[in-house]
Amino acid sequence: MRIRTERLTIKPVNADELKDLVYSLTYLTDFYSYTIPVNVISPEITSIIQQDIIPLVEENHHYYLFYTPWLIFREDTREMVGQFSINGPPDNKGRIFISFGLHFEARGKGYMSEALSAIIEWLRKEEPVKIIAAEVENNNIPALGLLKKLGFEIITKTANLRLMERAL
Repeated sequence: MRIRTERLTIKPVNADELKDLVYSLTYLTDFYSYTIPVNVISPEITSIIQQDIIPLVEENHHYYLFYTPWLIFREDTREMVGQFSINGPPDNKGRIFISFGLHFEARGKGYMSEALSAIIEWLRKEEPVKIIAAEVENNNIPALGLLKKLGFEIITKTANLRLMERAL
C-alpha cells in the first residue's frame, strides 16, 4: 500500500519490510528502490524497531497500519525525507494518536503538510477513525503551526506539551 501526492510517496512498512529496513539501515542505504540517508535513524530507534515495533506489527498484521512507521519519500529523488506513525488503533472514541518528523534538510519545504493532508484524506475514507490527536512540545513552533493549519485545535496544555485534536 502507498499513498501518493504530487511530490511524495508515503509507504507504511509491513513486518517483512521492517526487517529489511533494519538490515538496510545497518548495511546499506537502499530500501526497495528508495534511498534512506545514512545515519538518519539512530541505533536506539533501530533497536526499538527490532524489539518493540516488529513484534507488534507481526501480532497485529491485519491492523499493522496502526502500529508501523510510514516512510515519506520524495518522488523526484526517491529519498526518504521523514516518517509518520499512528500510535495504535482507535480508542473507544475513535481517536488515534499520531507522531511525525522530517529530516533537518527537508524542513520548510511543505513536505509534512503535503504528507499529513494526504494521510488525513486516506483516514477519512478508509479507516474507522473519528479523531486524530497529537501531542506536541510547546517549543515546537513549526509542528504547532502545521497542525493548526490542518485544522487541529489545542485541547489541553501542560508546562511542556500541547494535546491537539482534529475531528474527521
